[in-house]
Order: sequence, then C-alpha cells, then structure tokens
Amino acid sequence: MSMKKLKSKTRWFMLALFALMTAIGFAGCSVEDSGDDSISSLEGDLRTYEKVGINVCTNCHYGQVSQWIQGQHANVQAIDHDTHADLDLGLDSDGFPYYGYSGLGTDPESNCASCHDPEGDGRNLVADLTGNTSRPVIGCESCHGGGNNHYGIGPIETPTPDYQTCGNCHNSEFDHLAYHPNGDNILEEYMVSPHFNSINDHTYIEEGSTEVRARCSRCHTDEGFRKYNSIPGTTGYSDLTDEFEHLANISNASAVQCRTCHDPHTTKEGDFGRVSETKNSDGVVTQTSEFNTCTSCHQLNDANGVAMTDAYHDPSVNQYGSLEEVITDTHAMGGDPTRVNTGDNAGDYIFIKADAVNSCAGCHNPHLADNTINKQWARSAHGNPTGEPWKHYDWKAANRSSCSRCHSTTGFVNYNMAVAGGESYDASKNDFSYLTPASTNAEGAVVNLGQNETLYCWGCHSDYKGGIRNPGPITADYVDMDGTAITFPDVSASNVCMACHTGREGGGSIANSTADFSSQGFINSHYLTAGATLFNVSGYEYSGLDYSNENFYEHDRIGSVDANGNAVVEGTGTNGPCVGCHMTTSEKHLFLPVTEDETTGEITAVNSTACASCHGGGFEMTPATLNERKNLHHDGLEALKIQLQQSGFYFSASYPYFYSDAAGTSAVRDWTTGGDATTGKPNMGAAYNYNLFEHDPGAYAHNNYYVKRLLYDSFDWLDDNLMNGSVGATLTASPHAGASYQAGAQLYFSKRP
Repeated sequence: MSMKKLKSKTRWFMLALFALMTAIGFAGCSVEDSGDDSISSLEGDLRTYEKVGINVCTNCHYGQVSQWIQGQHANVQAIDHDTHADLDLGLDSDGFPYYGYSGLGTDPESNCASCHDPEGDGRNLVADLTGNTSRPVIGCESCHGGGNNHYGIGPIETPTPDYQTCGNCHNSEFDHLAYHPNGDNILEEYMVSPHFNSINDHTYIEEGSTEVRARCSRCHTDEGFRKYNSIPGTTGYSDLTDEFEHLANISNASAVQCRTCHDPHTTKEGDFGRVSETKNSDGVVTQTSEFNTCTSCHQLNDANGVAMTDAYHDPSVNQYGSLEEVITDTHAMGGDPTRVNTGDNAGDYIFIKADAVNSCAGCHNPHLADNTINKQWARSAHGNPTGEPWKHYDWKAANRSSCSRCHSTTGFVNYNMAVAGGESYDASKNDFSYLTPASTNAEGAVVNLGQNETLYCWGCHSDYKGGIRNPGPITADYVDMDGTAITFPDVSASNVCMACHTGREGGGSIANSTADFSSQGFINSHYLTAGATLFNVSGYEYSGLDYSNENFYEHDRIGSVDANGNAVVEGTGTNGPCVGCHMTTSEKHLFLPVTEDETTGEITAVNSTACASCHGGGFEMTPATLNERKNLHHDGLEALKIQLQQSGFYFSASYPYFYSDAAGTSAVRDWTTGGDATTGKPNMGAAYNYNLFEHDPGAYAHNNYYVKRLLYDSFDWLDDNLMNGSVGATLTASPHAGASYQAGAQLYFSKRP
C-alpha cells in the first residue's frame, strides 16, 4: 500500500474513531482522581508516571497518529522474510525489523527491543488504525514517558522530548549502518556542533539576560524556530527586522536540536517536517523540505528563487554581519540565471539541487554541522568551479555526453553506478535540468555556457558520513599494446579515483590503430592518467623492450590488502594507492601529497604519511629528494620536446598539441619520416609519451622507472629512428649542447633504467 493510500485510509478511520470512542465511553481514559485538577493535590505531590500503552494514546491524539503512521517510528515497511524483497502491505505489515528478527521480541538476550520496541507497543496496536498485525514500533510513551497522569489532571512525563531522548537510540552504539549509513554517532556529533552552541551572547537582549531576541531566536533557538518558522527565510535583512520588531522574545530558550528541524511524529525519510516542501502549479516538488528547512536560516534564495543579496548576516546590509555567516557568496540554487561559473561573469558557485532529497545533506553532515572538510574540498582542484576542467565546455550538452562522466557530478555518479551494475554508461540518463542552460545570441552562437557542476561531495560519496561510491575494478576505454582489454586491479575506495584518472586513450590505441599515419590526427591520452601509469599501461611502448616494474616497486600495492583483509604495506591503509597517498594528510580533501610553492613550483613539504612507511633510512622522500627527481624529470621532458621539434613535431599548449610549424598554425597529420609508413606509429608514440607526462605533473612519483623508460625510448627512437641507445651522444650535440636542461637531461638519461 502506498503512503498516499495509507494516508487516505487513515483519514477514513479517524472519522470512524469518533464512533468507536463514543461506544467505549472513553474507557481507556477513565481514572480515579480527587476532584482537584492540580497535580500538587495528589498524594505524594506527583503520581507515578505509569505507562498506559499506545492504544490508549490513540483514543485522543488521532492527529498525531495520522502523522506517526507515515513515519519510520511506525515501522509499516515490510519485507519478504525469505527473499528480503520489499513488500507493500500497509497496515497489514509486520514491519522490518519484525518480531523474531534477530531474536526481537522472542529472545530475552536480544537488546534490539530497547530501541525498536521499547515499550512493547507493537502488541498494543489498534486494528485498522495503527496496525492489523503485531510489529515492533516506537510508540508515544517511548519518547513522551508514561501517560497515566495525562487524563486532564496533569502533564505527560516528557511533553517535549529533547535531544537526549532521541540520543537514547541515535548514538554511537547505533550499529545498523548497512540500512542507515548516516545513523551512527548522531548524538555525539550534535553535542560538539555549532547547533548545540547556537545560543550566544549576541542573541540575548542585553548582557546578563537569558531572554533571546525574537529575531535571533528564529534561527538560534529551538523554541524560536518552531514558533516563528512561518516567517520565510527568503526575507531580507530589513524586512526580517521589521517583521520581528514587535514579536515576543523567547525566555529560557534551548539550543537548536533534533526537534527543531525534525517533526518527531513524521520522521519520514527525506522529510524534515518543520518546513514543508515547495511545489509548482503542477504539483511537482521544486524545493524539498530539507532544502527549505536548512535555508530558512542559512539563507540562499529569495521568494523568486534568485540568490539573495540582503541575507540577514550579509555584511553589505548588516554592519555586524560577516561573509563567514552567509552562504550566498559561495552557493546558488541551480537554475538561478544570475549566477554561473562560466563566461565573463563567472563566479565560484556551488549549485544546489533544491528538489533533491539530499539537497544539503549530499555535502554536509547536518548533525555535526562542521564545514572543515567542505572548505578543504573548495580549495582543491575538484572544488574549483572556475577551474578549466569544469568550465571549458558545456558538459551538459549532448555533444559532450561522453565527457560528462568525469566533468560533471551527475555524469560521474551515473557512470559509477553503471560500472558497479555491470552496465554501460548511458549519458542520456544524466539530468541537468536543475542547472541554468547555455545561452545563445541571435545568430545561435553560444555566448555563455551557463552552470556547470564541479565534482561535488555527492559524486564520490554516497552519504554524508563518507560512504564511497565504489564501482569496483575499472576497465579502461583502450587496449594494451598487444590489443587485449585492460581491467585494473580492485583497489578498494581508490576505484572511484581510477574511474577518471586512467585516461581516455593509451599507448595501445596507437599500436593497434589501422589508420594511415601519414594522414592521422594526434591521439591524445586525455589527461591526469596517474592510475594507468601506476599500473604501467598508460604509455606507448617500443617493441621488444621490457616495461615491467622493478621488484622493489610497490606503489601499486599501497593501500592493498591480503586475503585476510590486512594491509599489505603497513602504514598506507586499506583503501588503495590513490587514497593511500593523496588522502593520508592532515588536510586530506585537498588531495595533495606534497605542498608546492605557487610561484616557483618547488616542493616545500611532504604531506602524505604514506611515503615514510616505505622510504626510510637513506631513502627518505624529503622535499629536497622530491625536488631533485622532479627537476631531472622536467629536464628530460624538455629534452624530448626539443628532439620532437627536430623531427618536425612542435608541441603547443593548445589542442591538438602538435604542429608542423613553430607558430602553431598547422596541426601535424603526417607522422611518418621521409614517407616511411613504418615510422608513423613510433613517431606519434614518442609525441604521445611526451604529452602524456606533460599532463601528469606527478608522473615522476607515480611510477618513476616506467616513466623514465618511456621517455628514454621515445628520445632514442626520434634521434635516428633506431632503438640503439644513442640518447647520451645526441644530448651532447646541437641543439641540446649548452641548453639549460642539458646537464639534468644527461643525468636523467644516463642509462635506460
């Protein structure tokens, strides 16, 4: 039974409930009292808060029941006990978990009931109202306490449960991450969060007071938000100030907490409950409850969906405001035409999918509410909205569908899910409708690419607790030198990195091509191919030579595990080489194993702790050691570039990279030497290898020996179209003699490793 049908059925039974209550004369509510409504008149001042059961509560609180029945605490979900397939049984559901599952309700040693059926209310359900079959539920008194005193003579034990009540179950002992990956450690995270400390000196009406200003209370207190959240968060500073001028302050306020954002009666997944979703005239959700709840205080857009320029804490309108207190300088609701990350007016904006269930929680842990990792990511190449990989083309366009798998988060998620499911990537499944499209002029020419995604958090992560979208082993888009398919090893969490950092072409693409290389455009590796280089399959290899790794080479084993799941290389973790090197740092979401001077490019610090796990003794990877390797590698690259020029292949930073003239006006298409067709592939192979490592700045560290062999062999081939070890002699003659790179290149190429 769908929730819509269940709601309809519930309303029908609510009408019938009046007749039912009349017939039973409210028998469940009859209590013996003294005739005095005051609790103080009762013997012992307070009667014991005894439990009466959910079936008694439902006699009066049918409005709450109609909400509760739709939420997770009511446990109307059901599964087939044998196949575990989802079932839609409505009020006939026995729940999941069900009685008997893991001993629940049958095994005295099972502690599942303490959270899943704490009061045994699953045996007290009312037929055709709260359930037709016994099932574990979290009923009224599980959170509100005993209701025995609640029959017109006193309050319920806990009328407004706070975060501690929720924390009885939603804490560090929560062990159901397979079903609820975000459910762990909620209480502990909340108690160190800014939300827990939301009330501060600036919110009180005066020093020494405990009374919170009405306008501050709306976002800084639980009571204020629940009282004033009908005043929209899309209202600017002046209007909000005027709106609250005569409204009541909040006394004895408590901090923002669970009940502030969540309606505990509903607790429906993806529905915060306090601020309802927004729908258009067709009934389609345009802004989810989550988005509206979060942006009620973390203001983003006005009532028209356009980014606010007068948010309450914006320093341009509030002299006490700060950019640290607003998100409008870094965020935009997707579709806002005033904010793009491409074109002349590009800005560093993160575009939010306001109609998504995880519109905010896709990148933020709402319970911890700490943006340290987010700020690291924003400083990284993955998070730079105006970086070339994200703004170069309109990755939303149909003619860029094959590119979108790495140049957009939407495509990246689609690709990873396809690989994980053993399917082919289908770019037609990409939904970019939430983004502002490219715009054209009267002649139809594109004048602005609109909004493009970067690689957002929800690209690599399946949940805000860090779950990885692990697609499993990646199969390359190209073949090996001998024409065989390449499937990379399973490198655990690093598989998600390999999905893009293995290149679109390999050396085998050239070796196995049937094209005429006297009239062939350059085959481009397409870029940052560290993963393929790590496993020594990225380059063009010359026939008859050995390119296998040295016995002591272990970079491909970093982060790997043995048959028992133990780390193979101690100190590098179990998440594969990409994560093992690039994320074992104090700021792991910068993805930088080293720090480089922005002006000179010199390595100033080694950040990754993985290096020291292997490189000890006299082989430490210090900044000086790495700078030496890097500089020699670059000298070797420069020597190869000049040798390519000698063969008539001039490298340029502009695609397609190789031109037949120094001015870069005519792209190379004839790769042969003197019309000899046999030279075409190895000539392009040499150019390919240069371009490959020119676009992989860390190649000298990823697989030093493999890289050096490829560059050495490329030079050796080019100088006389023979593989004869003539590199050293060629470097002593013109045009290399006396060049700034000569000494370094001679040392780098002193012999083939």
